[in-house]
Amino acid sequence: MIIKKPVSQLEVGDFVVAIVEQKGNFKIKSSGFVQAQSLIEILKKKGVISVEVDTSKKMEEDEPLEDSGEGHDVEPIKESENDLSFVDKVSVEEPHLSKSAKYVEGLIKAKETFDEAVQVQSKILDDIKAGNSIDTEPVKSLVNDTIESIFENPESIACVINIRIKDKYLLEHSVSVSILMALFAKYLDLDRDLITQLATGAFLHDVGKIQVPEEILNKPGKLTYEEFEQMKLHVVYTREILESTKGINNISRSVASNHHEKLNGKGYPLGLKEEELSYFDKMITICDIYDALIAHRVYKQGLPQTKSFAILRELAKNGELDAGLVDKFIRCLGVYPVGSLVTLTTNKLGIVAHSNNDAPTKPMVTTFFDLENNHFIHAEQIDLSNDADAKIIECVMPDDYNLDIVTITEYLMRQG
Repeated sequence: MIIKKPVSQLEVGDFVVAIVEQKGNFKIKSSGFVQAQSLIEILKKKGVISVEVDTSKKMEEDEPLEDSGEGHDVEPIKESENDLSFVDKVSVEEPHLSKSAKYVEGLIKAKETFDEAVQVQSKILDDIKAGNSIDTEPVKSLVNDTIESIFENPESIACVINIRIKDKYLLEHSVSVSILMALFAKYLDLDRDLITQLATGAFLHDVGKIQVPEEILNKPGKLTYEEFEQMKLHVVYTREILESTKGINNISRSVASNHHEKLNGKGYPLGLKEEELSYFDKMITICDIYDALIAHRVYKQGLPQTKSFAILRELAKNGELDAGLVDKFIRCLGVYPVGSLVTLTTNKLGIVAHSNNDAPTKPMVTTFFDLENNHFIHAEQIDLSNDADAKIIECVMPDDYNLDIVTITEYLMRQG
């Protein structure tokens, strides 16, 4: 029988199958018996919280138990076919990590950055509500960390945008738009300092919503004309807040203040036209609309990424968005964006793990669900450019299959 066991309760003689929870990226190369107390101490030091133990397997009574000491420079314990491989045998070979492992490792780090950003956003809104000024230092520090993550592993941070909680839309939307803005700016090869200014403005673009009545902000349905007029005031509130905030420059303030303006003058609050909007204003409008389309809310199901792209193109055709920038934005994220859920011709459900610039319709996909038998399967990463059988049918949403994206992502992280 396989049970979950805290490392604090682990005993010599237990047969460890896998690590379940941990603070780091420690790995076990092979399952086996814990032959010495020192190995348990190593797990604790590495931040391992709990493991899976097979209670049906017992060590032979006459099998020697040798203590290898607590240091990594000590000779490993005597091994047999069923010994647990720790110490030098542990797969911490970062330079040799597989693409799948690197993806999961990057995803974990990106999720930590995203969660920290949500906390900072929450603190900002609480400060505004209490009548306090915004402390911009945590914002700038976080934005710089996010940009660093984007430069190191853009695909992981892009994937995290799709891991959303319905009742945290206000917090997560601003974080996601900031990430999208930074990804887009990097794709356009803009200067690093400029990317920081744009991402900062995007991070703060909706702070004025905290001054909109909650019954309007969270109304589960279409707003009346009067309610929508009140909702539109959030941009005015944002501008007023940022004008009185130290450490925010004109570029950051501009993108935050103009994210609802349209090229044809039908946006709000000022009804600015194309020639009155900066290149950066046009960028954030695209990022803001796209994220609003893909996001789940309590009263609205998010749309698949490909359908959202189609809507962006239609808005550009109607003269609301810059058509050239929309095309570049789509190329930036990829035909099938990293983190999007796709169905395959092999009757599997997968998540796009890596884009493919040479063949945009054939990215790297991690399959994890059997649609025919309706159950999770061992995750497998497939390069569609080298697989003659597997092709993407369409982008879908987790709810289409009674699944949850957070559960899916946690499953993939554990598999990785």
